[in-house]
Amino acid sequence: MSKALLIVISVLFGIVLSACIGSSSNSVVLKGASSIIGEDGKLKENIGLRSAGDLFTIILPKGANEHMLSTKEFSTAKDNQQSIGLTFYRGLSKMASENTLLGTYTISGIPKGSAMSKTVRLTLRIKGNEVVIEAVEKNSKIQLKVIGEK
Repeated sequence: MSKALLIVISVLFGIVLSACIGSSSNSVVLKGASSIIGEDGKLKENIGLRSAGDLFTIILPKGANEHMLSTKEFSTAKDNQQSIGLTFYRGLSKMASENTLLGTYTISGIPKGSAMSKTVRLTLRIKGNEVVIEAVEKNSKIQLKVIGEK
């Protein structure tokens, strides 16, 4: 297995248009995720998103370590959509509601365009004992803002 493993998953599902509220930065630490990083630096549970009803879509799998990052791509669902809301969970169940909520985040600063014309590349990586979220608009390479709930 290579030291740097890139998992690219492209899934289109109901993407929520969210308002941009709170403090922001180009990357943010995923709250509550540090508690599931073991002494060996590996995740003890999966980290993922709620999708398609109550499905738990894994982004960083159990066992992931500092040498692994995971990227997921989302397309805008509406014309001129400038933000995407994402709800993160941790756990081992296939159902999001059976896992532990980590928080809700908004990716903002997406350039205006027609539905499906903008692609947001969301990256989660383990840095030390934290999980960091970063987002870029794929075509323009614009760094997007990641805003955590207050």
